[in-house]
Amino acid sequence: MIFIKEAKNEDANILGYIHYYGWIETYTGIINDDYLKERNQEKSAEIFRKNNCEGLAIIFDGSTPMGIIGYGQNKVDKDLINCGEITALYVLKKYQHQGYGKMLMEYAINKLKEAGDDKVYLWLVAKNTNAIKFYEHLNIRLDGKTKTTCLKTPVDGLRMKKKSKHKILLTI
Repeated sequence: MIFIKEAKNEDANILGYIHYYGWIETYTGIINDDYLKERNQEKSAEIFRKNNCEGLAIIFDGSTPMGIIGYGQNKVDKDLINCGEITALYVLKKYQHQGYGKMLMEYAINKLKEAGDDKVYLWLVAKNTNAIKFYEHLNIRLDGKTKTTCLKTPVDGLRMKKKSKHKILLTI
């Protein structure tokens, strides 16, 4: 049985596992290898614990966690008004292309709408072409904003935005 649940502090290890392996599966060859080698499951879990696991949800198949999503109020991009942010989306590779990422996005977008946000945005690594295609399939579009973050070496980021009038249609 597939279900999504809000994360709680006791879920920090699950979040850490999916976050860490999601990074390794997604960013090997895209982000500096030395930076990735410094990551580990416990470091990821500790980040979630420090933030009380707020604004996070986990998708399960029975007792098996498959992916996570992070979301919340926009606190950084001042040019966006009434716009919630997707802060993380990781579905483990063996569960990708089965509709679980769409389910997580729909869940987070609905939660953000309930909080009063009528638009959603996210930042992603520019070289992550699979993610760009995934979000474009959900009618989330590049908006021309860019930024560079240093993760041992510069990593270019792109911003994508979705207006509320476009719905995500689940096709599982």
